[in-house]
Amino acid sequence: MNSLSLDEAIRQGANILQNAGIETAWLDAQLLAAFVLGQDRLYVLTNPQLGLTPEQGHEFFALIERRKKFEPVAYIVKECEFMGLRFAVNEHVLIPRPDTEILVEAAIAKIRECGIRRVLEIGTGSGCIAVSLAINCPDVHVITVDVSPKALNVARRNAEVNKVSERISFAEGDVFADVCEELAVTEKFGMIISNPPYISAGEMAQLEPNVKNFEPHTALFGGDDGLDFYREISRRAPSLLEPSGVIMFEIGCDQAMPVHNILSEHGLADITTMRDLADKDRVVYGTYHRA
Repeated sequence: MNSLSLDEAIRQGANILQNAGIETAWLDAQLLAAFVLGQDRLYVLTNPQLGLTPEQGHEFFALIERRKKFEPVAYIVKECEFMGLRFAVNEHVLIPRPDTEILVEAAIAKIRECGIRRVLEIGTGSGCIAVSLAINCPDVHVITVDVSPKALNVARRNAEVNKVSERISFAEGDVFADVCEELAVTEKFGMIISNPPYISAGEMAQLEPNVKNFEPHTALFGGDDGLDFYREISRRAPSLLEPSGVIMFEIGCDQAMPVHNILSEHGLADITTMRDLADKDRVVYGTYHRA
């Protein structure tokens, strides 16, 4: 391969991605170039005439070919940003979304308002929620559960890198099995928080290829109607929550009323819905008032 300038390599890479139907072609080409160079995107934008070595050119276009097949950029570069922090990700965990920051910000506010000290997170994935809570709420201890040991390995690594591993405990288990019953024997929590799988069977078939073909289906599929995890977590919540404990869910944008009803059926009150920056329903939470 002849030596290319950074600007020309990005131009060629973006054209390949555009022709493949990638809507974020230019951004993705810039991010992949930055990854190859070990720099950030600003460096790429401000050094357009930098010459790539043949080895860098080969690596860049190999990554472009992967992205051309709709593999997410986050999986290619093995990290993404969430709440201003860097998180390692791989094919065993869902890529953190900006929408989930709405859930985390609401949880931080509630933790500070209520003086919550113990939080149970169900379905940790990359650990982005637990780590963000631990960083922003230094008096909190988080116990986080996931059915996937490979996901827990990623979450542990992210807790270690962000220096909060001493305030996060990790448990492997299935919320539909016995893990919550085991926790309920010895633990009570001021908050349960979860961004559970909530994609319905019909929606799974319509997912974009970058999600459907690459992200773990166990972190996406929430049963025929997408509500299985909300039902199960809400059913178990009374045995896990302290008096006036809070349960907080991320939801799909059309799930506010069904999740509201599920929480109400299991004794939660003061149920509130929050919207995201696109003005779509994104978070539902309620309080358990123990009799």
